[in-house]
Amino acid sequence: MTERLANWIAATAPELAQNREAAAIFLKNGEAPRWLSGRFALGESRDLLNVEGRYPEATLKELERRGHVLNRWGAWNELAGHAHGITIDPVTGARWGASDPRSDGAAIAY
Repeated sequence: MTERLANWIAATAPELAQNREAAAIFLKNGEAPRWLSGRFALGESRDLLNVEGRYPEATLKELERRGHVLNRWGAWNELAGHAHGITIDPVTGARWGASDPRSDGAAIAY
């Protein structure tokens, strides 16, 4: 879906074709699983690696095998941050936006 949307943006607004890759990266990474290194509270290990649960199990097991201390979150965790973005084409005025599924943000045009 993300790749199709990026292709649609590039095809619909040819003057934005040079930004196709940037749009695809933003849209794809907004939904990609995230990780955070470090503690959130006193008493937690400074070496703690917080990871969203959508990483492949083999990846998580390999991290543990290599000595990482994992805190496995659920599939989506608001503590992983919020990434929202909008763009307005300076030539056509077209507006596009995306909001992070981890929070209650929204992309709204006027």
